[in-house]
Amino acid sequence: MTDQHDNTHINQWMLDYGKLVYSVAFKILKNPQDTEDVFQNTFIKAHFRCRKLQDHKNIKAWLCRVATNEALNKLSSSWKKKVTLCTVPMEIASTQAEGDTILELVKKLPVNYRKCIWLYYYVGYKSQEIAEMTGVSHATIRTRLKRARNILKMDIQDNEWSEKHEYQR
Repeated sequence: MTDQHDNTHINQWMLDYGKLVYSVAFKILKNPQDTEDVFQNTFIKAHFRCRKLQDHKNIKAWLCRVATNEALNKLSSSWKKKVTLCTVPMEIASTQAEGDTILELVKKLPVNYRKCIWLYYYVGYKSQEIAEMTGVSHATIRTRLKRARNILKMDIQDNEWSEKHEYQR
């Protein structure tokens, strides 16, 4: 197998899963520059393991796991802890606020619901794939997704109600 053949696989994986890898890293880091670093590191690791990965059953899951680990490593690096941005521009703060609120609500869900929501909406798996990965029936996964969405809907409505009445006081 030649390097050209490996490059073909890497290029195809980047086309197929590049947006997903980027979004997984961005959800953790919330910083485009760091996300691009994680994106590159993920596909560099894939390049060095290309021959082993060609027989891997689920490249998508492997790439997402590597991107998640790389992003978490970047967050926990000592440089990141020592260097902080003093002020966040208002445009960035306002766009992050809404997404952060929903993500915070997702984090408060029970583990089974949180796992289903995360895999379905943030990672992009189909409910049948989640069922196969978790060893739970497809109907159970669909039920968990529906219940989690209902909980999130009620939580969002509660937040909107409390914010609306907070301004009226």
